[in-house]
Amino acid sequence: MGFMMGEKHTTHAIGALIGATIVAMGLLSGSVNANVFICWVEHILLPNLPNKRGSVMHNASFHKG
Repeated sequence: MGFMMGEKHTTHAIGALIGATIVAMGLLSGSVNANVFICWVEHILLPNLPNKRGSVMHNASFHKG
């Protein structure tokens, strides 16, 4: 895939670990905002999170909604 000079392309990885095991992973093109993050939580993380498990997140601005 070629890129034009000055073109900005970003891919963000969002994932969840339990120990050393990846339980949810997403590669997203473009910006991640609160809506994108919430969609990832609802459609990727929660269906793959084992019962009786919680989640700890760092202080990224899109976590704040």
